Amino acid sequence: MIAQAFFILAHRIDRQSYLSWEYFDKPTRLQKYLQKALHAMLAKRAGGILDKNSYISPAAKIFTSSLRIGSKSYICGGSIIRGEFSLGAASGVGAYCHIDGKVTIGDDTMIANNVSVFGINHGTDIASPMGQQASTMKGVVIGSDCWVGANVSIVDGANIGSHSIVAAGAVVTRSFPEWSVIGGVPARIIKSRK
Repeated sequence: MIAQAFFILAHRIDRQSYLSWEYFDKPTRLQKYLQKALHAMLAKRAGGILDKNSYISPAAKIFTSSLRIGSKSYICGGSIIRGEFSLGAASGVGAYCHIDGKVTIGDDTMIANNVSVFGINHGTDIASPMGQQASTMKGVVIGSDCWVGANVSIVDGANIGSHSIVAAGAVVTRSFPEWSVIGGVPARIIKSRK
C-alpha cells in the first residue's frame, strides 16, 4: 500500500516535470514544499525573482544571472535556461528548450518543446580565431499572447510582436509586428491574425 502510494506520487512528480502545466491542478503539499525550496535556491543562486505560484521542473537546468518568473508560469523538464531571462505571467516554456542570453517573454505566451532562443551571439572578426571572439548581445523579446511552435529557432536581435504565432520549425532572424503569423526558413509573414 505504501509502495503503491509512493509510486503514484513519484510518477505524478515525474510527469509534471515534462507536462508542467499540470502542476497547477491540485499540487500536493509535498510538491508545494519542493517548489518553495527550489524557488529559494534559485532566488539565491540564479538571481531569481519567482512568483510563489510559478513552477520550475526539477529536471530543468537554470544557470541565469537574472531570472524573473511570473504567476502561473512554468518551465518544463529538459530545458536549459542561461543568461538574463524574464517570463511573464501565465506563460510556459516547453520541454527541452534552450534559452540563452538576454530573453524576455511576455504574459500568456506558449513556447512549445525543443525551441531555441538565443539572445546572444559570437563576434565574427576575421583577425581573431572563432574560439576567442567576444560575445555580442542585442537580446530577444517575445511579446504577450504569443504561440511559438515546436522546433523553432529565434536568433539574437529578433523581436516577435504580441498576439503572434510562429509556425513549427521556423527560423526567426529578424523582428515582426504584432498579430503576425510567421513561418519558414528564414521566417517571413504568412498572414496577419487581424
